Amino acid sequence: MGQIIETEATILDVADDATWKYSIEADIPAFDGERSYKYLAWNKKQGPPPQVGAVGIATFESYQRAKYYVDRGDIEAGPVDGTEMHYQVVWNIMAFSTGAASGAGGGLTPSPTPKTPLSASQEPPRTAGPTFLAVPTAADRSAKDIAKFRRESEGVNDRKAVSDVLAMVEPGAYTLDGLLEDASKLAAWYNTRLAARCESPLVQAASEQGAVVTHVSNLDDPVDEEPRTGAQAVKNKAELSDWVAEKGWSKAMIGNVLKAAGHADSSAYLAADGNTVNGLAELLEQELGW
Repeated sequence: MGQIIETEATILDVADDATWKYSIEADIPAFDGERSYKYLAWNKKQGPPPQVGAVGIATFESYQRAKYYVDRGDIEAGPVDGTEMHYQVVWNIMAFSTGAASGAGGGLTPSPTPKTPLSASQEPPRTAGPTFLAVPTAADRSAKDIAKFRRESEGVNDRKAVSDVLAMVEPGAYTLDGLLEDASKLAAWYNTRLAARCESPLVQAASEQGAVVTHVSNLDDPVDEEPRTGAQAVKNKAELSDWVAEKGWSKAMIGNVLKAAGHADSSAYLAADGNTVNGLAELLEQELGW
C-alpha cells in the first residue's frame, strides 16, 4: 500500500493523455519545494477529473520513486518508504473535493478514497486513513526562506574564508590541514555575524509583518567583489543564450535535461515558482558540464 496524503491543491492543467487516465499538474503548497507537480495520474474510472483552476482538498497516493532522482543518485531504487522528499516520488491523485478553505484542515470533510485504485495489484484493503498536511502559514514560509538564505550564505562564507586566508599568506605557506583549520575559524566568525544579523529585532519584526528576508547586510560591511564564474555569472536570458552557445550544447541536449527534470522546455522551467535563469544555468552545468 502506498503512502496516502490529503492536502490542499490548485489544479493548473489537465491533459487527456491515455485511454485510461488524465495527466494533471497541480500546485501543492504542503509538499516540498517551490514547484508545481506534474504527471499526477487520474484514472478515468474515478469519473471526471477536477477542472483547471479548481482549489480544493486532494488525496494523493505514492506510486513509486521517481526514476530521474534514482538515476541521478539522490535516492536509491526501491519502494516508497516515507524517507523521500515529496518531489522525489511519482504520485497518483485519487480524489478531489472543491470548496475547501485554505489553511489547516479543521472542519473539512475528507475526500473519499476511490473504489478503483490506479495500480493493479494484490494489495491488502486500505484500513488507515490518509495523512492530512496543512498548507504552510506565512510564518512557515518566512522561516523556510530565512533558513534557505542562511544555508546559501554560510556556503558562500565557507568558500570565501578559504580565499581570504590564502590572500593573507605567501603561496605555498599552508598545508591542507592548516588551511582548513584557519579557514574554518574565519568562516565560523563570518557565520556568527550572519546569524546575529538574521536574528536582529529589525529582521524579526519585518518577518512578523509578513516580509520575506532575501538579503541582510550592514552598511559598514565591505562589498564582496569576488567575481562570479560559470553558471553563477548568468543573470538574464540573453546571457544564458550566449553562455549556452559558448558551451556548445545542442537544443536536444538541453531539452533532455529539462524533460528529465519535469519541464517541457525552458519557458516552462522559468514559469515554475522559485525557478530563475541562474537556476536553469546551474541545472544545465550540473547535468551537461562534464
